[in-house]
Amino acid sequence: MRSKGCCALECFGPEPHRPRMESFRQTLNLLGFVEGQNVEIDLQYAKEGLRQIPNLAGDLVRRKVDVILTFGDFAPRVVREATHCRD
Repeated sequence: MRSKGCCALECFGPEPHRPRMESFRQTLNLLGFVEGQNVEIDLQYAKEGLRQIPNLAGDLVRRKVDVILTFGDFAPRVVREATHCRD
């Protein structure tokens, strides 16, 4: 069985979102997804600020990940636009 790819796209570094990501991982485990066994989680951070989000979103779409998890106002809109422009 192929692994599912989940990517989290964040505007800031990992520290502010650590509790949220831990909850996400716990929920995946409850649903039978175990990181490293049947799901891969790739955390992407826009270290250069908001202007980097469109490029990161486009990269995730090109990689054809199964799930993109974002938080906030700007990143979800950018990801939605990137995923609706797929061929």
